Amino acid sequence: MIMRVLFFVLINFVLLFPAQALAQKQYTIHLSFDKIYLDGDSIVFRTPKNLTLRTSGRSDTIEVTKLRNTPIAFVADVRKIMRGKQAVTQIGYAFFKKINGRWQLIRHFGYTDRYSLLEPPPGFAQKSAKLKPREEYHCEYGLPIQFAAWFRMDVYWS
Repeated sequence: MIMRVLFFVLINFVLLFPAQALAQKQYTIHLSFDKIYLDGDSIVFRTPKNLTLRTSGRSDTIEVTKLRNTPIAFVADVRKIMRGKQAVTQIGYAFFKKINGRWQLIRHFGYTDRYSLLEPPPGFAQKSAKLKPREEYHCEYGLPIQFAAWFRMDVYWS
């Protein structure tokens, strides 16, 4: 019986300790969507749609809008890699559409390298809904264009 308990503790320690030791820092992702286009239909937000997410890596699938009753969602992915001896933060993003109750990938638009993350603007915690992120993104997919999005996204250390 004691051997079983020791074995159970040892296995849990071996499996769980590395995950806790390598836990990533939390990131705050500040988003502002201006326009989204999908298959000939588009929406322009008169007031940009602002979102603030907190994640340690990949965000949840966040529904942004609907076009022709098709929900459109966004996923951000922040990861740390080593390039030589320098740590680099990579920021990636993807858009999804919901078909028959399931999220289907429209396109993953790759990663952007950041050698240092932005500092949150003064008073960000109180004013994040009113502030615009600083970095602009525009992504397109297909010829002729099947999907496009215009948005801003900043990533900060939490």
